[in-house]
Amino acid sequence: MTSFVDRDVVKVALALSCVDPSLSVLVRGGRGSGKSTLCRSVASVVPNKRFVTVPLGVTDERVLGSVDVEASAKTGRAAYEPGLLAEANDGVLFIDDVNLVDEHTLTMMLSSLDAGVVRVEREGLSAERPCRALRLASFTPEEGDVRARVLDRFAMICSTDDAQMDDVQTRIEAVDAAMAWQDDWRAVTAASEDAESALRNRVATARDVFLPNVRVSEEIARRLVQSCVEYGVLGHRGDVYAAKVARASCALRHAVEVNETDVAVAVGRWSSNRARRERRARMTSRRRRRSHSRRTGVRSAHRARRTTTRRRRNRRRNRRRRKLD
Repeated sequence: MTSFVDRDVVKVALALSCVDPSLSVLVRGGRGSGKSTLCRSVASVVPNKRFVTVPLGVTDERVLGSVDVEASAKTGRAAYEPGLLAEANDGVLFIDDVNLVDEHTLTMMLSSLDAGVVRVEREGLSAERPCRALRLASFTPEEGDVRARVLDRFAMICSTDDAQMDDVQTRIEAVDAAMAWQDDWRAVTAASEDAESALRNRVATARDVFLPNVRVSEEIARRLVQSCVEYGVLGHRGDVYAAKVARASCALRHAVEVNETDVAVAVGRWSSNRARRERRARMTSRRRRRSHSRRTGVRSAHRARRTTTRRRRNRRRNRRRRKLD
């Protein structure tokens, strides 16, 4: 992760998720912007954790688990073969191109991860396995958007497009780094080992020593909630996520008192990204209502003019008839 050029916003979010695995991360950005590579780099920060990738086109049976035919044949009883969710327990689950995953399958995955348990009920088979994993996902907006209820399941939402890639020197450094990795990735790994080791130790200390002792004061909690209200974030999940991000940021600093820096990190990683989408939805809804009102008003005006014209025509016709009589 440390050898990746730029993308500091995403790096911080991923480091915070390593400190507190309940802080899931969703990375969005254009094609070739390093979303998947950054997410997979988490494996170097938590080397003792299993890293499981969900492939496109995955079936429900592969996700939840199914009947182990070979074991069932040996024992004469239905045996359970764990799926991806059970395999990722106490590790990392990465969903690449989350916007292209089948909606039903994705809903099952997110629900099981939120519950921390994967349950399988099949004919002749009933099994339950723990499923507590750090949840990472990425998607390219040009290939399709992500539903609001899916976004709501992620604690931090960040973008690789936020980086200042218009800077020529930054792009040159990125090209050099990519070519060096393709030429000899072992040499790059060896060159960045000191920095990676320092990051691993920093994250491990933050997770094991400082995070359990970090407390969010009432004043800080009020600040976080007020920020969510100002950004127009709906529901209480945003308040909880903001507080958790602030705690993880404080622990990553190897401190126990949440300060203004941690509040800014929490608001920037969750509230502002979520609020932009919600405000867009509300603005779109208002525009639709105004457009509907305008269309309705135009139709009403047309009907009124037609009625007036009809009445005038009838009055003229009646006057002509009276003159003839």
